[in-house]
Amino acid sequence: MLTIHYPPSMIIPDSKVSVDLSLVPSPQAVWAQSVEALLKQDWNWDEIYLDMLASLAEQDDMDPVVKIMLWIRLVELQISVNPWHQDTELEEWLRAAKAINVNVSWMSPKADQTVDRARREAAEVLHSAPSPSELLQRLRTDRSNLFSEVQPRDFAGILWADDAGGVVIKVKAGADILEVVVRDTETGDYRFHTVGHRDQDRAFKLTEEMTNIPIGTPIFFKVTQ
Repeated sequence: MLTIHYPPSMIIPDSKVSVDLSLVPSPQAVWAQSVEALLKQDWNWDEIYLDMLASLAEQDDMDPVVKIMLWIRLVELQISVNPWHQDTELEEWLRAAKAINVNVSWMSPKADQTVDRARREAAEVLHSAPSPSELLQRLRTDRSNLFSEVQPRDFAGILWADDAGGVVIKVKAGADILEVVVRDTETGDYRFHTVGHRDQDRAFKLTEEMTNIPIGTPIFFKVTQ
């Protein structure tokens, strides 16, 4: 849709009729404003994308193609910052959503069967999307279970990557062992797993398994006495 900026009110000389041409924001612009307001509040890094999804779900007037593109990106981010939390329903929905061809000219005013088909498919998949509130509840339940089964060590951080793609780990002074929480695939129980330690020269060494740990994984530092 082409947006033309006119003055709030314009007089047509021939008819002397006052026409209101006030600019109406698009649904995605309205949503962006709600996200901006959301980010100005206190928020949890592991829940913020679900909060954005909840706001996005309320935008009924948004083009389905645009909406599903935003849903896909937010779900990908949500999964990436919570690699310890597995939500099968969300992952299955994401696979279905990414199967839709959204590389279409959705802004064009011309009739286009390809765009119409993309809109229909997107609308159907969006209709089957899991409820953001239910996703949030499952995340909080899983997080509660995690910390009830394993007691956090002296310091918790997040495994991340720098601009060059290298792993970033800020080690607490005096920390001797680097651990991550893993879930046993057979029992479903959580446990600590050592992925690094300091040697006698106080250099921090990582195990080879460290390269397989997803970016965003919570990490814990243990100080030996």
